[in-house]
Amino acid sequence: MNKGLLLSFVCGAIAGAVCIHFIEKSRHEEEIESVKETYRANAGKTVVHMPEEEKPSEKAEAPEEKESVKKNIFTEYRDLTNQYKSARPKKDIYPITPDEFGDGDYDQVTYYYYNDGIVANEDGERIIDLEEKIGDGLDHIGEYEADSAYMRNDNLETDYEILSIDEKYTDYLERVGGRS
Repeated sequence: MNKGLLLSFVCGAIAGAVCIHFIEKSRHEEEIESVKETYRANAGKTVVHMPEEEKPSEKAEAPEEKESVKKNIFTEYRDLTNQYKSARPKKDIYPITPDEFGDGDYDQVTYYYYNDGIVANEDGERIIDLEEKIGDGLDHIGEYEADSAYMRNDNLETDYEILSIDEKYTDYLERVGGRS
């Protein structure tokens, strides 16, 4: 009878260990997937590190609590981003990142900077009043991305994308039939 009792005890311990293993594995896989989703959602964004005393409790087990914590973190991130943008010195025309281009209510305009120094709009029309529209935008080409610059003009409420083209403007005009 001792052998039967011992065998029952060993089988129960093994079954319990196997159950705990699979439960823990499942929980860890969910956490890993959650981190991957958060990383994918924040790809290319600045990471905000919260001081230790402000971090949400890691013991939040309920899905509703986890969602609430995620929303709070993203809300804090958005608030910090907005504070940064509003704290930025208010210049009339200034460079922005490619991610900021079109972020907001401003119009979006694309200009082409030809290698002979001419700037034209999407219709091929030459832009004369560059300083008023893009300021020193040509000096910022290559700052964030090769062959491009992004400028914001608060006076005109317009975001400008300036793309450097490896072609002369006169060659462009000949190619499209001489319009200017």
